[in-house]
Amino acid sequence: MAQLVDELTVRGELDAAALEWARSHQAVHGGTLDSALLELDLIDEDALLSSLESYYELPAGRPADATGADPDAAKRVPRSLSEALAMCPVRIADGKLVALVEQSLSDRWVEELRFAGLGVKQLVVPAHYIDLARAQVYGPPCPERARELERRLAKRRQAAAIGHVVAGIQHAPTLAAATVLALDFAECLVSFSCFLVSNGRTVRVGAVSGG
Repeated sequence: MAQLVDELTVRGELDAAALEWARSHQAVHGGTLDSALLELDLIDEDALLSSLESYYELPAGRPADATGADPDAAKRVPRSLSEALAMCPVRIADGKLVALVEQSLSDRWVEELRFAGLGVKQLVVPAHYIDLARAQVYGPPCPERARELERRLAKRRQAAAIGHVVAGIQHAPTLAAATVLALDFAECLVSFSCFLVSNGRTVRVGAVSGG
């Protein structure tokens, strides 16, 4: 994880203050550093996926890989092995087992799986994706913490691009229409927001608490 932190720092996605905050959060609540960064809104989900992909030199998984995992994958890899390897099988594609991983599987385990007749395509992902996938594949409920993080991230994924929102507000026919556009956008990003209208023409938006 230290090397991944270096990757995020070099890319300008993380600074010392944010890292200290995330590590303090992790020390109190447990879990992985990537989960802490996402929970505290210290890094964008796409930026984290891009950094994981670059550092591990593996393709990154997407949310749909976790939430749409195939339960039949459990027939190929028992849960105990999935947990031991910090991975989760999600489907068979092109004759290979597609697995979500927190980091690259060791060459030894890749060979072990190949010897068992399972070529493996690894998709590197944040830790909570694997929790989500295991709930789909093996059946037990997903941990509440992972479900809550996914709920928040899903809201953010639904938000329109900020450029489109700004353009829509600029060209809105009325102040009320502009306010609705701003409110719809903010609802995807924050859990509470307050809108103030001043002088009949300007919409000022104040928001507290991450989404």
